[in-house]
Amino acid sequence: MMDQLYQQLQDAIRQVNAQHEQFKKDFWPQAMTELKTQISPELQARLYELKLTHSEGQILSALADAVEPLSYKRLSEQMPFTQGMFSRYINRLAKAGLIHKLKRANNHKEIILDISATGLQVAELHTKMHVIEAQHYQQALATFSAQDIQIATKVIEKLSQAL
Repeated sequence: MMDQLYQQLQDAIRQVNAQHEQFKKDFWPQAMTELKTQISPELQARLYELKLTHSEGQILSALADAVEPLSYKRLSEQMPFTQGMFSRYINRLAKAGLIHKLKRANNHKEIILDISATGLQVAELHTKMHVIEAQHYQQALATFSAQDIQIATKVIEKLSQAL
């Protein structure tokens, strides 16, 4: 009996993960359609070609939330990516014109990252994606009691620690 319950739980977790990934993947094309009236056809083409990832959206959101431009090092420390992936994302975002890479006047080795106006628009879409995602979760969980959700959270946290 317990083996069957474990299997059902594993299947449910896999299904949630797959749906979450699909939601993120499907969101960007819809978001780019929303941006169509606000950006030039040339930039639209570049952004469609770029096929932004959720990770790149995270970087844009972090830059958008920052009070001032951030150093490359400081932003990389805030992100959950390897140095290599972070560098790749930064270069892609800069090439697309979503961020600007600048050098400090007093320190030419330090790279400063600033978000462009278009990058801000894309960051807003990333934030909007998470708002919609949270609304979906709230709707799905509305039928459960607080105690049910606490138990589910405890089980998921325990499984997370075991891996």
